[in-house]
Amino acid sequence: MNPLFAALALLLASANAGETPAECPAGTHRVITDDPYQPFACVKEDAKKGFGAVAGPQGFRVRPKCPRGTRAAASSDGLQRYRCVRVLAGETDPDLVPMAQPARARALGEEDYRRYTVPAEMSFEYPRLLEPRDGWKEEVPTLSFTLDDGLPGKPVMITITKVEPSQTAFVALDAAVVQEKEWQGAKDGGTVPVAGVKARLTVVAGSSKTAYVPLAAGAYYAIVYSAPGESYETYLVAFNRVLKTMKLTRRAQ
Repeated sequence: MNPLFAALALLLASANAGETPAECPAGTHRVITDDPYQPFACVKEDAKKGFGAVAGPQGFRVRPKCPRGTRAAASSDGLQRYRCVRVLAGETDPDLVPMAQPARARALGEEDYRRYTVPAEMSFEYPRLLEPRDGWKEEVPTLSFTLDDGLPGKPVMITITKVEPSQTAFVALDAAVVQEKEWQGAKDGGTVPVAGVKARLTVVAGSSKTAYVPLAAGAYYAIVYSAPGESYETYLVAFNRVLKTMKLTRRAQ
């Protein structure tokens, strides 16, 4: 066959395949491929992971990422292959999940706290509902405690970081306080006793609060609380509890 005719036939076949998608067997869906001889393929659906593509002639090989509460849908404006549309309750696609309702902040009682210990360093009490992450062995030792309610935006979080002169990006305590004021618009919050020493406080109203706890040889702990406005006052007591119950070992002091 003439090579030119063969190329034309191939282009026509590809175009027709794109315009008239073939049916895929039950339990599979279409995805576009890079093979001109086979412009699409039928792939098996994974019930746990959901669909790997948006079904239909304009399917994607990998499902595009959309914000929580939305899903990817084929776009018809020709400028982009997909757009993110809001998910409505009642949709049955396993990859479509109705938007979560905002979680209500609740008051914390004595039974809601447990003790957390970093061997040879410190211990303190924190709320059980906050998920801990221990990164104390990293270059900049850090603990984080997060309320993961699955909602978009800033979560409720408490972090404890040890800052030492030996660290590459070390900033002295006084300079860190100045930066917090200049960069975040924080206000001076005075001092508060933490583990037998006076810790300096900075506050960004309704958003965050930081305690700087001085240690030996210029080191210090930066203990930061942050939360969305509607939850800030409710969980501020957790931050205060950390400060009030903190105990340091002699090594840390």
